[in-house]
Amino acid sequence: MKIDLVSLTLFAWEGIPPTRYHAAAKLETGSSALGLLTIGTDSGVTGHAFLGSATHTAANDGPGLIRFLKPCSWAATRWTGRR
Repeated sequence: MKIDLVSLTLFAWEGIPPTRYHAAAKLETGSSALGLLTIGTDSGVTGHAFLGSATHTAANDGPGLIRFLKPCSWAATRWTGRR
């Protein structure tokens, strides 16, 4: 089984009410980006996960996670010198 599909759909979470998770934290409010991560395999198994929170946007973690799960083809060509 190999991963053959990795996608991240970002959507805006607007109007987040003021939130403070502990006394030393700053008061967070406003908007954030949540993400729906989809991972599929060549054997037809598909899984989903949510990324992001009110204080940590999915736009920060998504690109690095996708590169980790499904390396770009340019990485292989960079080592061989082919384009």
